[in-house]
Amino acid sequence: MDRLDVIYLCNYRVTSGGDIYNIKTGRKLKPWIDKQGYYTIRLAGSKNLYVHRIVAQLFIPNPENKKEVNHKDGIKTNNSISNLEWLTRNQNIQHAYDIGIMHGPLGHKNKIGTLHHNVKLTEAQVLEIRKIGKNKTLKELSEVYKVSFKTISKILNRKRWKHI
Repeated sequence: MDRLDVIYLCNYRVTSGGDIYNIKTGRKLKPWIDKQGYYTIRLAGSKNLYVHRIVAQLFIPNPENKKEVNHKDGIKTNNSISNLEWLTRNQNIQHAYDIGIMHGPLGHKNKIGTLHHNVKLTEAQVLEIRKIGKNKTLKELSEVYKVSFKTISKILNRKRWKHI
């Protein structure tokens, strides 16, 4: 590795691929994934730090003093310098929409259909419910599809699964 691939930070060696080593022991530090899906690490005497921010601050120039580090491919665990860039908040949000990892005004909290984290039905099942819903009761449909009759009602009234 040449000087561009490794930068020393206090007692640590940081690679351009996002690996961090303890200089004294030579051991690679093992980050964990936090609730938001980012690799996080604690260096001696520090709070929890995001690995992607450490890599960006050390390897990627930021002449416009932008505040956020974006993962170009949308994969939060890919901390290689070729995958990171500095953006403004608005640019970062726009990028998330552009690559399809954010939907609607609330982003991940507003994913629809099969993209939603609590999805229990497929689009085909929803269409089937709407087709046969006129001939069956809410209770019958909820038993068949293993969802509440409130969910069935919202599907039939197009308050849920509006996009299909």
